[in-house]
Amino acid sequence: MPPPLGSKDAVVINEGDREAAKSNSRWESLRTFHRAPCLAPSVGIGAAGGLGIGGLRYISGSGGRSAFTWGSVVAGLLAGTSWFTCRRAMYAQKQDKVHLLQRVAAGDPKAMAEYQAKLEERSYAARGPKQ
Repeated sequence: MPPPLGSKDAVVINEGDREAAKSNSRWESLRTFHRAPCLAPSVGIGAAGGLGIGGLRYISGSGGRSAFTWGSVVAGLLAGTSWFTCRRAMYAQKQDKVHLLQRVAAGDPKAMAEYQAKLEERSYAARGPKQ
């Protein structure tokens, strides 16, 4: 699995290079769209649900065209709603981090303790469990 996009993937351009950067940005977007957060699990959930419903419709004798239509619709709806809820949760989590850091910058002792706990938790997760 390719690494997710990060801050080094950001492009800073001058006014004179705008057209070249725009063209390059389109190509880069097409080349790296599969690394978008929440895309892979959402498509997987949609595909699994669509195959399941389509398969059930086909087995129940409703015909291939009907099974394909139902499977496609269910796959699209599941993928779309899964992507939406995943992105919404991701942005809410980022917003919580921003508020916590703002409280830390303001000198709130509770926020500092909470931030310290989150740092220790992240450090523990990065090391992994003891063997």
